[in-house]
Amino acid sequence: MTATIMPNTAHPEGFPTVVRLLLNVGHAIDHMFLLIFATAVAAIAVEFGHTSWTELMPYSVGAFALFGLGALPAGRLGDLWGRRSMMIIFYIGMGVSAMLVA
Repeated sequence: MTATIMPNTAHPEGFPTVVRLLLNVGHAIDHMFLLIFATAVAAIAVEFGHTSWTELMPYSVGAFALFGLGALPAGRLGDLWGRRSMMIIFYIGMGVSAMLVA
């Protein structure tokens, strides 16, 4: 099986301002969603009857580990599919995920 790698794309300095803005907003949303559990864990602990929020923090370790491990295939897919396709998948995935957990 052979894979076709997308041709080199422009460096970020050559991106239009709108594209740079969307990339930075996407990066911020990504990290914000990753840290939602860490900030909401105190309220979640009370709601579910735990004596301390620290009992729930080990669950966040999995999220951080999967975030890091997911970067490896995401980088390869970005090379194969292109940056634009990956950002479209990101925005759709984050939007659908946010609606499902809301």
